[in-house]
Amino acid sequence: MTPISDEPVANQNIIILGNKGWNLMRLKQIGVRVPQGFIITTEVFRCLDLIDTYTPASVNFKQRVASMMSRLEQQTGQVLGDPEKPLLLSVRSGSSISQPGMMDSFLNVGINEEIADAIAKKPATLGLPGTVTAGFFSSTA
Repeated sequence: MTPISDEPVANQNIIILGNKGWNLMRLKQIGVRVPQGFIITTEVFRCLDLIDTYTPASVNFKQRVASMMSRLEQQTGQVLGDPEKPLLLSVRSGSSISQPGMMDSFLNVGINEEIADAIAKKPATLGLPGTVTAGFFSSTA
């Protein structure tokens, strides 16, 4: 797992980061504004059977995801599940080789009715909750 940052990291290559992750890192490094986030590397998916069946590996993976989420919340000032300061995520799958139409994206992960209602009450976001919620449900259908 690695944060999306503009600093070079040892495992920064397309095979480990996947095509989308690698390109996000490259964009960030050349100064393009890229939202805060992190990449669950392709190595995790190569070891998925082990993570699923070996308790210490599963616990370690979950702890690392929780640590990255905590870091993301600190960086953004938003919190997953908090109606007042909601953190909404885009979860995108990828591989080292581009496979158009074969990968899924889940947009606005973290939205629910309570959060949509809270967003709707903010004047600058009128109409946004319906769009966000529709986007989430269309990405999971």
